[in-house]
Amino acid sequence: MGERDYNNVRIDDAVISFENRFTYIENLAAPVISKIIEQKAVDSLSRDDLAKLHLFVVIQFMRSKSRRLDQDVVVNEVRRRWPDAKINSQPDRISDAELAKLAALKASFEQLDKLAGPLALKQLLLMVRDCKDTLYVSDNPLVMHNQRTFGPYGNIGLLVPGVEIYYPLSPDVVLAYLCPSTISDVQDKLNLLRIDGHL
Repeated sequence: MGERDYNNVRIDDAVISFENRFTYIENLAAPVISKIIEQKAVDSLSRDDLAKLHLFVVIQFMRSKSRRLDQDVVVNEVRRRWPDAKINSQPDRISDAELAKLAALKASFEQLDKLAGPLALKQLLLMVRDCKDTLYVSDNPLVMHNQRTFGPYGNIGLLVPGVEIYYPLSPDVVLAYLCPSTISDVQDKLNLLRIDGHL
């Protein structure tokens, strides 16, 4: 997030800033996150609290550099396949790079409610560090993982079966969203271990 004008877009001689929109969602979520860190639990969160938390997590996903680079790959592929395609209709007003940034920022907010919806369908858990080891994060702290494979279509996405989403809230507390099918698989394996006498 140290990149200059990361959330600003230059059109003509004007600068359109999206900072206030991000700040608004961060301010909504801040008390909820503070409560989770203090109580080290998510059980007492209201539906309103959960909605704010889901919006916050999705916006962290949408605003990441890796997400923007993914969108650039799509645009570059369109240009490669259809070199005559007119992607930028006003190149005299806005550069291609600024147009790509504008598209990414607009998408972050226009699709926010749809993207936050799948999080409400997942099992929300809290992971609390109980050892001396340090929790390391990158410049893109939201991590998505999936044990399942789905061939060339990939296995990472908010609605993909089996996806796991992790977001650190503090050096000791990590928010986890798990697909209900993952929880079911784990419970089935535990039941098998119990039947076999290993637990």
